[in-house]
Amino acid sequence: MDKPQICYVAMLDIMGFGNFVDKTTADNVLTYLQNFTTVNSVFSSITPNVTVSVVSDTIAISVVASNDMKIDTTRYLNLIRYVGAMQYQIFTAPNLGLPLRGAITKGEFYSNQKDIMKSRPKIHLSYFRIKTQ
Repeated sequence: MDKPQICYVAMLDIMGFGNFVDKTTADNVLTYLQNFTTVNSVFSSITPNVTVSVVSDTIAISVVASNDMKIDTTRYLNLIRYVGAMQYQIFTAPNLGLPLRGAITKGEFYSNQKDIMKSRPKIHLSYFRIKTQ
């Protein structure tokens, strides 16, 4: 993505990541991140048009929105499948992951897929957390 585009974006927070880092060894953190990267690579290979950016303990999964309703729906469903696959991985292999919390929105989004994300969609995770407790 060379410039900001209108996208569907799932912003996910790895819950307890800071605590995990504080209370475990560097080797365990590295193993967790390597496992996450492997799972992410598998999901990316089977889910077209989805991009993933990870900065610290925030994961942004995005697909570019389209004016064509059929294309737009297909891309949005790919985003939902990707998030679902991550949820499945957490429930079936809990030793590989920490719980995720987040929301999906639509708006202007940019990521270089390395270390920079810029987003205009407003996601108020504190509100989301209060409503789900």
